[in-house]
Amino acid sequence: MDCLLSERQESLRKTSSERLKLKLVRCGMDEDKVIEMDRPELLEAMANIIAKEQLEEAARVPLPTDEAGSIV
Repeated sequence: MDCLLSERQESLRKTSSERLKLKLVRCGMDEDKVIEMDRPELLEAMANIIAKEQLEEAARVPLPTDEAGSIV
């Protein structure tokens, strides 16, 4: 969870365990594995998925370049 901003961490902590389980299964995690997870494991798994999505989104943003096309 440390990889997320404090506001996002707080939002995750307020999410019910059942909702976290549902979101994790929708993201492709094995349902049996998710059902066996305790709350800290659910939070950590969801935080990892969110962090991965944020990194993938950031990677799609083009870097700023100057007039010659060099990265600034």
